[in-house]
Amino acid sequence: MTTARAACVLRTVFFAMFLTFSGCLSQIHELNKESVEEFRKNKLLVVIFVDSPTCTRCRILFPFFVAASQAFPRDPEIFFARVHDKRLVQEWGIAELPALIFYRDGIEDHDFFLVDVTVDEILDEIARRLHGNYRAVERKYAVEVTAHNFQEIVKTPRQSVLLLTYNKDTQEAVSIMENVAKVFRNDDAILICKLNVDKEAALRDSQYKSRDVPAVFWYHASDKSVAKRFGGNISIYMQTNFINQQTGLDRNIDGSMKDTSGRIRQFDVALAEHADHVLQADPEVLGRLIKQFASEKSQLERQHKEFADYYIYLLQKTRASGKLDKMMSLIMDLNKKLDESEDLLPKQEDSLRRKRNILIYFGNLQDEAEKLKREKEAEEKKQKDKEKAEEEKQKRVKEEEERKKKEDDSKKTKAIPSLKKMGQPPQYTAQATIHKRSIEEL
Repeated sequence: MTTARAACVLRTVFFAMFLTFSGCLSQIHELNKESVEEFRKNKLLVVIFVDSPTCTRCRILFPFFVAASQAFPRDPEIFFARVHDKRLVQEWGIAELPALIFYRDGIEDHDFFLVDVTVDEILDEIARRLHGNYRAVERKYAVEVTAHNFQEIVKTPRQSVLLLTYNKDTQEAVSIMENVAKVFRNDDAILICKLNVDKEAALRDSQYKSRDVPAVFWYHASDKSVAKRFGGNISIYMQTNFINQQTGLDRNIDGSMKDTSGRIRQFDVALAEHADHVLQADPEVLGRLIKQFASEKSQLERQHKEFADYYIYLLQKTRASGKLDKMMSLIMDLNKKLDESEDLLPKQEDSLRRKRNILIYFGNLQDEAEKLKREKEAEEKKQKDKEKAEEEKQKRVKEEEERKKKEDDSKKTKAIPSLKKMGQPPQYTAQATIHKRSIEEL
């Protein structure tokens, strides 16, 4: 090795050490135009997340890039970095953020990772690019948070967070949360995090009142100011059901989708209530529903807005064609695309599956209307039974109160002794005395 090359290697090593020990984010090295060229030298692969501090979508996806980097802790050949230098964005010809680019050792030009920002997609792409068995590395889907990255990772806007606090004695809980994170690995509406209190006790103490370990805390996307303690057991069933209830993502514990995933409950109810008119493609009713859905869309969470648009699109298509029978052909088209899913990115495939759920609901609208009718009747009966039970309860309470009152009155009466029994002479009025003497004289 030449002196110049040795010096270059040493500079690279010292630079990497500086970034690592200066608190870099899960081995995510912050680079700019001045440092990127020197940093990438003599490294087998450098994967770079290109974003902007003002890009909300970048902030939502960045934690998943961090999670992908966790598969290569202190790896001597594969490095992860981030750039938000506008000069490099322009130089690299990036039109849309965020973007994933990479540099290979010995190749001057950069190239793009044209994949979703997910743990699986990034690691699979690394395996393809390096022609190696990197698919076998341990994949960690839950993001490790520290005092350095807590604000950015956990407080990310428009993204819900479920966070586990753990220590070296609670690895079973960590394993469970990793499985939960795997279930929702393609959903950027939810982020699963973990906090090691053995290393980050001060952070735990500053953020959470509870000192219990393990413990789970919930941050809803709409309010990141205060964490709410999750009170249930830590299990893949409990956590998956909780996330489904909070986000409407509706996944099974194996990561597959329920038939309700993608569907919007209030839209389904409105369609079922007007099923006859929708099936007849009544333009007036369809127009009202389109306006209603467009108005309600603004109140929905981010992950549902794409599918609200799809409901509206289907209603518009029905109104334009004058009939609802186009749904079957649309379902067939979607099935064909899903059968050819090798060309689809995971998030594209998920989106199509959710749209197919909506289409199937439209196609079964008559049955769904009958189902809703039965549900309403059952709910009304349940409410009536509840009211009747409440009335009977109040009646029993009243009867019991009256019975007790009678018993109390009876006891009071018995408790008053008669004057004769107490040996006191009877008391008479003057009129009674005169009346008595008259009777005696007679």
